[in-house]
Amino acid sequence: TGREAFRMLLRGEISGHLWNKLFRRSVVAKASFTPARVHSDLIMVADALANARRVAFTAPAVYYYLLRPNSLITAVSRRADSLDSVDRAVRRGAKRLGLTASDDYRYFRVRYIHLSGLKDAMNASYPPAERASLISKRRRALTLRDVFLLLRRRDLRRLALSITAKTSVRAHRALLVLAER
Repeated sequence: TGREAFRMLLRGEISGHLWNKLFRRSVVAKASFTPARVHSDLIMVADALANARRVAFTAPAVYYYLLRPNSLITAVSRRADSLDSVDRAVRRGAKRLGLTASDDYRYFRVRYIHLSGLKDAMNASYPPAERASLISKRRRALTLRDVFLLLRRRDLRRLALSITAKTSVRAHRALLVLAER
């Protein structure tokens, strides 16, 4: 069902990329397009899945993805704004499907919004005051409940990132550097 596929998206079992999916026109017509520099595909995939009655999986590749100069993905927009757009769009779909209280939705937010946003805030070239504000916002958004959720799911990578994010910016930066190796 569309609801179960949406939950699979929240759990990271299917990707938020458009390039590996085909949709009925009637489903895509109900989906919104939000221009965002990061995860823009994810916004539309989440909305489409929230509107789909059924979802099917197939192995053959049926179309190909091209990255063009001057496309949205190469635009100079703020990643933090894009993540906020993703958060709002996925929340709309989760609300429509009655999933906003689910662990799957919470996991999605920890993984794609909070940890991704924190990494971006630490690595991007924001003005110092804005950087500090974004880091603080993302650190506050991570809760003890989120840490236990990651522990229950045995997502050790994100568990370590969440713990360091909550306890020490310096330790979190060091862990991000290690993760890039």
